[in-house]
Amino acid sequence: MDNRHLRFKRRCSAVAKFTDFWCSTYVGFLSFLGIDVQAANENARINIELTRSPSPSPQSSFPDLLFRIFCKPGSTDSVITTPPTYGMYAVCACVNDVTTIKVPLTPDFDLRVDDMLDAVTPTTKLMFVCSPGNPTSKLIPLADVERLASSPKYNGIIIVDEAYIDFSSPESSAVTLLSKYDNIVVLQTLSKAFGLAGARCGFAVSKNEEIIQLMNNVKAPYNLSSLASERAIIALNNTDVLAKNLEMIMSERERVKNELIKIPFVVRVCVSHSNFLLFELTDKAQEVYKYMADNGVVCRYKGSEMHCKGCLRVTVGTPNENNQFLEGLRVGFKAMGGKV
Repeated sequence: MDNRHLRFKRRCSAVAKFTDFWCSTYVGFLSFLGIDVQAANENARINIELTRSPSPSPQSSFPDLLFRIFCKPGSTDSVITTPPTYGMYAVCACVNDVTTIKVPLTPDFDLRVDDMLDAVTPTTKLMFVCSPGNPTSKLIPLADVERLASSPKYNGIIIVDEAYIDFSSPESSAVTLLSKYDNIVVLQTLSKAFGLAGARCGFAVSKNEEIIQLMNNVKAPYNLSSLASERAIIALNNTDVLAKNLEMIMSERERVKNELIKIPFVVRVCVSHSNFLLFELTDKAQEVYKYMADNGVVCRYKGSEMHCKGCLRVTVGTPNENNQFLEGLRVGFKAMGGKV
């Protein structure tokens, strides 16, 4: 293994100790996204922690890590989530025996900021904000995040989960807020836009060195393999490939959205800032989902989640894959006897 990979494997929380190689690589990636890191961090440099997770999402270990650091199992400690949202927050709360306070999104999938702050207790330790949301695919305005971060009602940590941020506008990332607030932790991943889910590589970014130091201390040693490190380095140094893929996906996202709007039995197509579309059928959503899966076209049924009655979620793929999905949707709805 060459010195570059050895440097990449070293884990540090304080940037003063962090490898110049990895900092420059990550900062270069942020610059590719259009984020002026130097301007955003005049008073403090970004601190970065990496992790590897054996669970379905490379970021799944981050919530668990934060639960173990800041919440005491079986106590009055609590966290706030905003359903419909990423299911691992509730799983981690259950595993760590921590109370979850649910403050639902509006039917349009916006945060209820005032209700979130009113729900805070003296022992509320974490708030999870998923942006773009999963399954909602909608961005949370940075002004909402700032209201939470600056409120005197809340003294805990705000976790902004940005797994899908690469499919949104660069200025929408909460990384741009880090120089102003030391109670925000931003989570990102290589699993989505980079297509490296198998590498299980994610990032936790914060101005607060103490938070990153605690994460570094609590996580398992050698939690990122040399193979995953190598793939991450290659990906981050080839952002031209990323740009090409993003252009194709966002173009196809618009095309598929427009095609769905034309279908009589599709009653709603939600705004998307991610690589998937959430849409509602007039009838038989679960049956159509199962029929399509049995015939080789896989999407996700979301009808059991709040504000998602009759909804399916489909990931935007290649033009050919998207055409197969659209055809499979029409065939499946007809086969299941759906009513317009």
